[in-house]
Amino acid sequence: MALFFKQIDKTVSKEALLFELNRESEASEGALRVYITKLRKVGLEIETLKGTGYRLVRV
Repeated sequence: MALFFKQIDKTVSKEALLFELNRESEASEGALRVYITKLRKVGLEIETLKGTGYRLVRV
């Protein structure tokens, strides 16, 4: 997801991520969680910020 790479080390709200996903196809919060899990499995370090969103951490 390009939004993460544009904002490395910055918090991206769950709403912003859902908006981006909905541009491509109908997405739910569950679909977002699955997508985040898949990104983590390929080696991206993504922090969950409870009640705020997610952050892609530069490694």
